[in-house]
Amino acid sequence: MPQGGPQGASEVPQGEPHAEAARIQRANQSLEVLSRLWVKAAEGLRAGTWNKKTAKELAVEFCRGLYAFPEFIDLRLSSQWVRKHYPILCRSFGITWPPPYKDFAKELARLLPRKRIDRRARDGKRCTSTWYWIPPPTVAAAMCRAKQKRERRTRAKRRASTSATAADHVGPTPNGASNSSRWAAPAGR
Repeated sequence: MPQGGPQGASEVPQGEPHAEAARIQRANQSLEVLSRLWVKAAEGLRAGTWNKKTAKELAVEFCRGLYAFPEFIDLRLSSQWVRKHYPILCRSFGITWPPPYKDFAKELARLLPRKRIDRRARDGKRCTSTWYWIPPPTVAAAMCRAKQKRERRTRAKRRASTSATAADHVGPTPNGASNSSRWAAPAGR
């Protein structure tokens, strides 16, 4: 299906072999199956069930659903498809008050890298869309570890910079003398 269309898998670039077109067609069919599974799960819930999940937990569940279908690996998924099916995903887990989509999208971007693609048609019109890349599981795990390592370094740098600025307010006493006598209670009073 074309980019930005009702389905979410990436379009086939011009000149690609027929096998790649068939792979994308299978991926689009699997997207339909995945959304039907979510609809069935939502229908199977009893009325009055209430569940609460964070945006991060929903993003993880979304990725699990995608990785259950190997034909999605190394393809791109349209953010329009994700946004359209986010309420269905939430209902499938019995979530009546889902977290805002923007929070879910932010967490999903931590698991599936997203890229904004800007295309110009021949008539000069501009078409901008966002796509999530579905990396192989081993690559996704390595990316996650690298991101955690960067975040730890950033936090350590931030702590080091804040402790340095706090220390600027406290200086050594002249000639190593103690200031304790200044703060001690006067003797005999």
